[in-house]
Amino acid sequence: MGRLENDRIAAVLDNIGDGVIATDKEGRIEYMNNTAATMTGWTAEEAVRREFSSVFSLINIKSGESLDSPLKEVMKLKAVVGLKNNSALLSRNGKAYIVSASCSPIRDKDNNFSGVVVVFRDISRIKRMEEHLIEERNNLEMTFNHSPLGMLIMDFDRVVRQVNNAFLEMLGISDNEVLGLGYGDGIRCVFSREKGCGNSSDCGLCEIRKRISAVLKTGIPSKDLVIQQTTLRGGVRKRPWYNILFMPVHHSGERSVLLVITDVTESMEREQKLIEANNFSLKMMENFPALIWKTDNNGRNVYANHNFLTFVGKTEQEVIRDGWLDCVHPADRERLEIRLEKQIDEKWMHNTELRLKHCGGDYIWLNTVIKPFYDMTGKQDGYIGMGLDINDKKNTEMELQRAKEDAEKANKAKSEFLANMSHEIRTPINGIVGMIDLTLLTLLDSEQQDNLRTAKSCANTLLKIINDILDFSKMEAGKLIIDNVNFDIRLLIEEIFKAQSTLADRKGLEFNYSFYSGIPQYLIGDPGRLQQILNNLISNAIKFTEKGEVNIVVRKELVEADKVELKFSVSDTGIGISDEEKEKLFKTFSQVDSSITRKYGGNGLGLVISRQLVEMMGGRMWIESEKGTGSTFNFTVKFRKGSAAAPGQDSEQVPARTVHKLNILLAEDDNVNKAVITRMLKERGHEVDVAATGIEAVHMHNEKGNYDLILMDIHMPQMDGLEATKIIREKEGGTRHTPVIAITAHALQGDRERFMELGMDEYIPKPVAMKELYRIIESAAFNIQPERDIKGIKIDGDGNIVPIPEPEHTGKAAATAPGLIEKIEEVASSLAASLEGRDMELAGKFAHDIKNICNESGEDELKSLAFQIELAVRRNNLKDVLYNYLTFDKEFKTLKRLYSRGKEQ
Repeated sequence: MGRLENDRIAAVLDNIGDGVIATDKEGRIEYMNNTAATMTGWTAEEAVRREFSSVFSLINIKSGESLDSPLKEVMKLKAVVGLKNNSALLSRNGKAYIVSASCSPIRDKDNNFSGVVVVFRDISRIKRMEEHLIEERNNLEMTFNHSPLGMLIMDFDRVVRQVNNAFLEMLGISDNEVLGLGYGDGIRCVFSREKGCGNSSDCGLCEIRKRISAVLKTGIPSKDLVIQQTTLRGGVRKRPWYNILFMPVHHSGERSVLLVITDVTESMEREQKLIEANNFSLKMMENFPALIWKTDNNGRNVYANHNFLTFVGKTEQEVIRDGWLDCVHPADRERLEIRLEKQIDEKWMHNTELRLKHCGGDYIWLNTVIKPFYDMTGKQDGYIGMGLDINDKKNTEMELQRAKEDAEKANKAKSEFLANMSHEIRTPINGIVGMIDLTLLTLLDSEQQDNLRTAKSCANTLLKIINDILDFSKMEAGKLIIDNVNFDIRLLIEEIFKAQSTLADRKGLEFNYSFYSGIPQYLIGDPGRLQQILNNLISNAIKFTEKGEVNIVVRKELVEADKVELKFSVSDTGIGISDEEKEKLFKTFSQVDSSITRKYGGNGLGLVISRQLVEMMGGRMWIESEKGTGSTFNFTVKFRKGSAAAPGQDSEQVPARTVHKLNILLAEDDNVNKAVITRMLKERGHEVDVAATGIEAVHMHNEKGNYDLILMDIHMPQMDGLEATKIIREKEGGTRHTPVIAITAHALQGDRERFMELGMDEYIPKPVAMKELYRIIESAAFNIQPERDIKGIKIDGDGNIVPIPEPEHTGKAAATAPGLIEKIEEVASSLAASLEGRDMELAGKFAHDIKNICNESGEDELKSLAFQIELAVRRNNLKDVLYNYLTFDKEFKTLKRLYSRGKEQ
């Protein structure tokens, strides 16, 4: 072979894709082409004359272990040798190539061994593809075998070639019972049991065979088939439901079909039951004695039962077209639509009453229930409603409502009458009681004082009766309160007897009272109500008796461990009452006959109130009487046993002058009341200006502007107290607030609350009691609790009347309370800073805070000085503010020194 030919062969070898290396018979490289150089990382010049194993280094690609050179085996066997599996060429630069190689001996023309030629190629990509395919095949195999869905593969001859575990478990068979068989034979189809799958006349109708054939022919998947099959295994016939998906696949190199089978027997049976239930429900709704309808989620009708269609006089098509809301009264439709829009969850249900137009033209009241409707999947599928005819019931309710409104109008008229009567009667009584109170403050002998107290007792009794008349509505509502206080029953009877004796003497009647033995002197109950009952019965007895006697008898009926029941009897020798007339006695505003009213007077309410009071106190009242021979009224009341009361003070004691003098505006048009209230206030030590009208009160407030409190009568000429209070509140705005107390003869239930809502701060009914007047004024003006109950009074060194408080604890003792000094000092520093900045509003606030701190701890001297600062701020009197602050500061420093010494000791 010539040189030119050798060069040509070398050029060819350099351009082929396989690596080629040739060695001599000792294994040294003589030739290496370009591909071999690229893969080994050695150039031909570098590789020539080198040992083959140093250039062509092999490793196991999986383990990384070095492999022996194949040349040794070729030289030994003088035959072709390949590489072991997973052999990789390790390049000079460290890169590994998975390679396949053919190592062949070279022989000369004489057939003598002269060397080795190695031809190799990179199969890394092919190796990876093989591994990937193997992995995919394994994954598919695993998916097939472990899928929860039943799967089987049938070949072109419709023979089962592979099944998974889920399919075998579904049918309860083993793989050898189905592999190699037709589908019908494998599942034990009842039609295949004699001639085999596909051979029975019924097999031509089998939808499964049709689907398998179509997929094998076209290679197109077939959609799910839900079918019921009849199987027979071990003599047991079953009819399961299967959902089957048909997919084309290649198995063992030929087209096959994959069947994915799911047992849906349970869901199909449930669906069948639901269909049957729906059919039953539909029949039931059609025959149910109520109106039933259904809408979609948008409110459009999709169903209405026979009763609904008959009621509205429409066909089902008309109701579906127009909607059921079209039949609802327009006034009810709007609120119903709004309510339906707001439903938010499945628990929502709307129960309402509405009017539906009847086929006769009238709107009929229905009680309806509407709620969301849900399908089998739990998805909302519209609304379902049901209505029942309540027209008769609704008409009855409306008639009752009208009757109620008429009764309320009548009751309102009665209340207005009682309110007017209250004002007319209370105004003069206020003057009587007030003048008696003021006269009792003057120097009187014992007889005069006794007469005035009796007169006051009579006036109070009259006021008590008026109060009960005015609160009769409260009684009817069951809201009258019965007190439980300790009282002396003997003293009470003596006072009643003394008050009524004058009337009996005036008519020349013999008047007596008697106590049976064993009656406890002290009882717990409501002495005021008991006095009211007895006064009413005694007054009636005296009124209806022209000659003879009136007697009061108190007996002991029943005695228990801590209770006693007494029987009270009031008898007379008067006109008497027949059995027929007794029925009228306890009826509201009634007398036995009209001649009694003309002759004796009265409104017929007294006995009604008395009897109800007795029953509220747990007793009963009855009458024993004959016409012309007199009457005896009896009643019983249960009391708890009381105890001897602590010695009390004279109720008409001279009132103590307050240490907190107020500047008060009194708005009152009645001259008697004006004089009485003014004198009461001055006796307490307050300064008083008087306005006769509401207009005058507003003018004086605007001009003077420094009143600590306003007493405002409600009924005044030109402008009433409510209008005057409204103007004063608007004038003050939010900068200040002068307490306004309503003082009025209005005393009906709810009056106090009504006046408070209209801007008043408190309420005092007429006639005005001194102690109550002082308590309410000082509570409203100072925004503090009333002063502690006084033990008595004394005259100080300046001749002033001052109270002696009940002993509690002294200021110095309170001053030692932990944290008190620090609390006062913190607020006092803020007070001083606000005075330096001339911020009067802030100074008043801090003075009020100090007063509250001292009030809680009992430090009276500092509390009084703090209040004087607050009062001066209200009056905008800077001079008094500064003077009182300096006095306060001096007193507080003294208290701090005492406190420091006490700690050191």
